[in-house]
Amino acid sequence: MQISRFEACEDHTGERPYWDADTGTFYWIDVFGRRIHRRDAAGRVQTWTLPSLIGSFALIDPDRAVVTQHNGFFLFEFATGRCELLGFPDPGASGNLRLNDGKVDSGGRFVCGGADYFRRNPIGGLYSLDGARHMRALADDIIVANGLTWSPDGRWIYYADSFRHVIYRASYDPATGAAGERQEFARFGKEEGMPDGACTDTEGCLWVAMVYGGKLLRLRPDGSREREFPMPVKAPTSVAFGGRSMDRLFVTSKSRSATGEALDPGLGGSVLVIDGLPANGHAERRMAWQG
Repeated sequence: MQISRFEACEDHTGERPYWDADTGTFYWIDVFGRRIHRRDAAGRVQTWTLPSLIGSFALIDPDRAVVTQHNGFFLFEFATGRCELLGFPDPGASGNLRLNDGKVDSGGRFVCGGADYFRRNPIGGLYSLDGARHMRALADDIIVANGLTWSPDGRWIYYADSFRHVIYRASYDPATGAAGERQEFARFGKEEGMPDGACTDTEGCLWVAMVYGGKLLRLRPDGSREREFPMPVKAPTSVAFGGRSMDRLFVTSKSRSATGEALDPGLGGSVLVIDGLPANGHAERRMAWQG
């Protein structure tokens, strides 16, 4: 196993690594820096700064994406930087709600989680947006949603509540986008850090970044721990498979703690990549957009 720096940067909170297999392009965001980054196959990086905090995004095509800013869904155009409000999935929620980690399901819907900006109260849920701009809630009672991903067959959805130090899973219907009742999948001690971004590999194992714990975990489909991977940064934030053979694991990180303390100067906030892992991932989907 070899860990190297894929892209040197100092993102406050790097998140949402995404490898677009169709173009060989890599995307990621800086949540509190309000930035979307894109690195093309030639290694050229472009950056867009948005008006509000970014939680996640779903790529529609190389020209457009749906981006979550603060507590709303927005249609974003890369060429112009234009943002069009699509709606608020939970308009009755507290003003402290912000949309956080999310991905696209096998039906082309964008599913993301909500978080309390002050990380105190369970005001967040899971929210789904389809290509016809229909929104609905799938779950509630979440303090900070993270680690959203699916089993390879799309029939189980996984998500973490970082501040409860737990990962849940629920049955999921790929045809309708409906989720069942959640059950506890894995729980962690506070000394291990918090479960943050996650993805699954082709064997159905879950890879999760333990922010402030300085490591990644690979969990078996039954929730047991298969292996730990120490990282050279204290705050790895999210993971995504990519590369031509989907055998490289990209890892985003933080350069600042929640209190503003510098983390791993010179390396924190960069994107890392791990080669030589005993696993492969599957290509992430684009959003199925109408119009």
